Amino acid sequence: MPKPIRSILSPNNPLFSELITRASRITALNKLLQKHLPEILRPHCRAVSIKKGILMLEANSNTWAAKLHFEKPALLHSLRQDPKFCGLVGIKHKINLQEPLTPTSKNLHPHPGLSCSSTRAIIETARYIDDKKLRISLQKLARNHGRR
Repeated sequence: MPKPIRSILSPNNPLFSELITRASRITALNKLLQKHLPEILRPHCRAVSIKKGILMLEANSNTWAAKLHFEKPALLHSLRQDPKFCGLVGIKHKINLQEPLTPTSKNLHPHPGLSCSSTRAIIETARYIDDKKLRISLQKLARNHGRR
């Protein structure tokens, strides 16, 4: 039988308390990390966990992960200077393409959209496509990204 949401989100629930504690630790870890990351990487990287002296970081694209990879030795050295990271053994990273790390990171390179002539050409082409899914996709493309 399902449990009421109040019982799950109760401060007396040990699982909920543990979740809040972990979230607080990650938030604090990210605040510390941001002080040591090069400014260009700050909006694109975040701490995910720290286990057995290994700091796991996450980048929001392959590009930023590559930049992070080359910054790891300097970042590790910088973090070890901080008393809270003195036991740090290494840094690993992964890529998370699922979501932007900041609300603005999605719009850093906005697409200019399709030109009027491209929009008209896509609409005209869609009229002659027999495949219904493809036709609808082309129409959506023209409608959502085109200039009229």
